[in-house]
Amino acid sequence: MISDGTMGAIFSVCLAAVILGHFVFAIVQVFFWPWLCRRVTKLTDEEIESSRFLGRSIASYNSSIGLGMALSLRLLENGSDRFWDGELLIPADGAFLSVQMAVMAFIAATALVGAMGTSGKTILIARFSPAAAAFLILAFG
Repeated sequence: MISDGTMGAIFSVCLAAVILGHFVFAIVQVFFWPWLCRRVTKLTDEEIESSRFLGRSIASYNSSIGLGMALSLRLLENGSDRFWDGELLIPADGAFLSVQMAVMAFIAATALVGAMGTSGKTILIARFSPAAAAFLILAFG
């Protein structure tokens, strides 16, 4: 059986992966859209070029989610310290944990939808896995 402290640390790592993943994807979508499109779609070069606006739009979504998840730590007293110490899974913070669980479920679901519409496993591994792991820790940990 995994201890509560270890689960808390694992959750912090998953949360960090979700936050950083959203920021990294946003940067890639803004600055490296052609490279990303070639990696995850079968679009032609012309289609990729004409869809640059879409990359920026998706990047704004991703950066908003990353920022929102990072700022959610401010909802807790000493939230940032508790994040770094792996102490976010405190039952007294049930409302915070419930919201985190719902958000992780939605992030995992949107990652699955995104993965179904692309080629390769980039989105499944980089986006779905950390959110799904965080959700499972919150739901059953």
